[in-house]
Amino acid sequence: MNEKGLEVFLNFCRFQLRERKIRNERNTKPMSHSNTTFHQLLTPELKNNFAKIVRKHQGDKKVRMLTCWNQLLVMLFVQFTGRASLRETAAGFNAGIKKLYHLGAAPVVYNTLAHANKTRSWEMFRDLAQELYVLCCEKRGKRSEFRFKSKLFIMDATVISLCLTLYPWAKFRTKKGAVKMHTLLDQHDALPTFIVMSDGKTHETAAAWNLPVPAGSIIVLDRAYLDYALLYHYQQKGIFFVTRLKSNSKWRRLGSREASKNRGVICDQNIAMSGKLAHKYPETLRRVKFKADDGNIYEFLTNRFDLAATTIADIYKARWDIELFFKWIKQNLKIKSFLGTSQNAVFAQIWIAICAYLMLSYHKLSSKSKMALARILSLIQLYIFSPHHLSDLLDEKWKSLPFTPSSCQLTLEGF
Repeated sequence: MNEKGLEVFLNFCRFQLRERKIRNERNTKPMSHSNTTFHQLLTPELKNNFAKIVRKHQGDKKVRMLTCWNQLLVMLFVQFTGRASLRETAAGFNAGIKKLYHLGAAPVVYNTLAHANKTRSWEMFRDLAQELYVLCCEKRGKRSEFRFKSKLFIMDATVISLCLTLYPWAKFRTKKGAVKMHTLLDQHDALPTFIVMSDGKTHETAAAWNLPVPAGSIIVLDRAYLDYALLYHYQQKGIFFVTRLKSNSKWRRLGSREASKNRGVICDQNIAMSGKLAHKYPETLRRVKFKADDGNIYEFLTNRFDLAATTIADIYKARWDIELFFKWIKQNLKIKSFLGTSQNAVFAQIWIAICAYLMLSYHKLSSKSKMALARILSLIQLYIFSPHHLSDLLDEKWKSLPFTPSSCQLTLEGF
């Protein structure tokens, strides 16, 4: 072998050694992995807690393809991304097929999903919502806009309209179908603590008798809940209430307090019911007549006597929070159009929407983010299968990420 051939051989050996060294370094270096935004949305122990709920309801009994966990993830995908049909849902979910492994999910077939929504009990998702509510309560702060220490709850109901032809079980009026969502909202951070689903004909007071409210709490009620037997039921359980007095109510004055007319209080009185309703509430009530900033006059009825009259007015004003809650979930989540026509499918989708709302609230409270929930939801919709850190999205750090051009990018000389 001549000198030139020997040099070529040595260069070849050096090249082989260098390539082997590089391969060894690659094999020993741990593979970097960043979970998707969808995976980060799942709260701690969510899968284990849901597995217990599924076993309780025997949700996965005789299931061969689509498990209840997989069904939950697909329906959460519907809520977070606003899918409008079963085919669109399956196509969008399966588009992230390489990212489903870390979610513990598999690709879905749309008719299998339709069958699961129709046959599997919606009560599983109701129980999951209760678990998520407890997690949210653990993360929220102690700050409140009121000085009193009593917990403040708001009770109201909203009607979700349905087509009577497609949903014949949801009878509401002659040519209209609907379901009614009775909601007890925890005013602190606007968290739904209790929800009952019923047909549209059910009166609001039907769901207001057995509420999971501790003694000493305050419930704010609209005039639709002005049932004196119901109010006396709260009184006997040690629960305070604030509602509005109807104009045709009959009562007699027992005494008066000094009214701060410069702050809008017209009168502050102790009253007792008279006429046919006297036996339904035999104890003393408090009537506060208040003039708001817009010039409207309101008459409030309460059994709380130690708070200022203006505080009573502010408590009732907080009832607007539940209207904002109903407006938010109807505008941002999928509870006005459904991926099934059976009662089970409708109720399941509504409860999964509540779960999605609580998951968003949990991460907002955990990160102490000041972003609005609608803004958080819009970002999640864009990056649901992307490996972005959820904390960066909540802090909007993604706006300040440096731009690194590709090495293959062409450049113009002199620019």
